[in-house]
Amino acid sequence: MKGVRIGEPSHDGADRARVGRDLPLLILMVWMGTFTQTFLARDQPQNARILGRLKRSQTHPVPALAEAKRYGYRQLLPTSSEYIRVLPEIILTLMGTLPHVLEAVTNENRKGIFAPLSIAGLAAALAGAVVAYRDPGPLSRTC
Repeated sequence: MKGVRIGEPSHDGADRARVGRDLPLLILMVWMGTFTQTFLARDQPQNARILGRLKRSQTHPVPALAEAKRYGYRQLLPTSSEYIRVLPEIILTLMGTLPHVLEAVTNENRKGIFAPLSIAGLAAALAGAVVAYRDPGPLSRTC
């Protein structure tokens, strides 16, 4: 809309229509955040069965925690090899967030950069997947 400044209402009723459209979603979000048991209560029996099986199968304490207490909790931080395993997800998260941040500070005639930026992000994630595939990490050696 030409001539409308950012932050000014459009006075054509579109703002009220947007609020009316988004109001049910807002109510649902508040309900899910406030009364979580409405949605989670039916999963509790299944979760209790899974936790019971895990407790029965654990005959000894987790060795990583005993080792962490002995050498300090730095041992619990992920290694570079473990970060490489999730490198594609890290790249996609950053490249998915970056256009949203840039859109707020970019003027209208420079918004054509987002499509090439997204394609570059996908290519970088593909390269990250190749790197992650080459380094299976320490978990694959212990199984």
